[in-house]
Formats: sequence, C-alpha cells, structure tokens
Amino acid sequence: PSAAAAADGWLRESVAATRRAAELKPDHPYAHLFWGGALRDLGRPSEALEPLRAGAAAHPGEVDYQVGVAEVLLELNRPVE
Repeated sequence: PSAAAAADGWLRESVAATRRAAELKPDHPYAHLFWGGALRDLGRPSEALEPLRAGAAAHPGEVDYQVGVAEVLLELNRPVE
C-alpha cells in the first residue's frame, strides 16, 4: 500500500484504540486528545469536537485540549463558539 493508505489505516486504528481507552479510563489525561486528533487528521473535524470538548471539560488545566478545540472550530469556520 501507499504511504497515504498506510497512514489512513493507522489513523483509523488509532481512533478505535483511543476511543476505547477513553471509554475504559475517561479520566486519562490524553485519551480524548489523541482520539480527537486522529479524527481531525482523518479529515473528520466535526467528529473531533466531541472527544476534544469532553477532554477539555475533564481536564480544564490542560491547554492542549483548548488548542485542539480552537483549531477544529477554525477549521470548521466556527471561530465564535
């Protein structure tokens, strides 16, 4: 397979694994971040908002979540939310 196809497959596996990690351990500091990031990298920014916002709510001091939400909202042309 091409490099792009391999990366796509890896990201899809990452979405499944990090979603499961977030379900099993919702207080894990990075499970939601990696889940949302993988969705965003797959070109699914609307879907990325849910895990990123859940992580931001659970870890308000973790700036990576705030940045992730902001980047996705900008990508969706929704900068005011």
